[in-house]
Amino acid sequence: HRTSARLSLCEFEPVLLDRGQLGLGGRQLGPERRQHGVVDGRHQLVVEAIDLALDVLERLQVKGLDDEMIASARNYIMGQFPPGLETASSLARMFAFLEMYGLDRSYIDDYGPALEGVTPVTVHNTISDVYPRTDSLAFILIGDADRIREAVAKYGEITEMSITDPSFSP
Repeated sequence: HRTSARLSLCEFEPVLLDRGQLGLGGRQLGPERRQHGVVDGRHQLVVEAIDLALDVLERLQVKGLDDEMIASARNYIMGQFPPGLETASSLARMFAFLEMYGLDRSYIDDYGPALEGVTPVTVHNTISDVYPRTDSLAFILIGDADRIREAVAKYGEITEMSITDPSFSP
């Protein structure tokens, strides 16, 4: 059984939540942003955000989701699905999605029943199949190496290169 992962260029922003908790907000960068670097001097917040993401991933893999969490997610998703098909452009996106992935109308018709069939066991199996283990991750961090090297050393072996190097090879 082969598991694959897709790496997307993303911009993550540490977010301070209520009661002083740290969260991680992010968005995928569109083509217009992929040509520019993101400069951020708040290295400690980035390390805390990585730690938070690793903690969430570890909890998902060890504990999974319980029935209450699944029901909450199911209700949210089902609430978002119909409005996602209300406009001509959203319908066009859905038709393109169906065509691209070779799906037929049953994808839409069976969406609700498929969500109803989600259980803690199916979620656990999906997490195991899709998400990488925390000990098999690789990070790409761009910044002032002298300022972040010590803080990120806890994640494992570090390979450094200059932003002007023509290629990367660990």
